[in-house]
Amino acid sequence: MIQFAEKFKDFQIVVTLSRQLSWSHFLVLIPIKSIEAQLYYAQKNF
Repeated sequence: MIQFAEKFKDFQIVVTLSRQLSWSHFLVLIPIKSIEAQLYYAQKNF
């Protein structure tokens, strides 16, 4: 979760996504290098 929060600097995004996504989603999103790609896939909710 710390790694995820470090990648997403906007507190509101972290709070919103932490309520919507499971732990497995975070494990998939963390290695993605592009912030735009991370946001895209996070919004898709896989």
